[in-house]
Amino acid sequence: MDLSSIIIKSFKNILFAVAVLAMTLPILLSLPGFSGYILNALSILGIGD
Repeated sequence: MDLSSIIIKSFKNILFAVAVLAMTLPILLSLPGFSGYILNALSILGIGD
């Protein structure tokens, strides 16, 4: 395993994770009460409002 293949592999994993998040986030946000929980978590982390 050379460095470039490791970087490409991790990049593909990141892209896959982003794609999964993009697909699941609307479903999670449509659940009652979940969007408020996400907003609270984001505000604790310092992201968003």
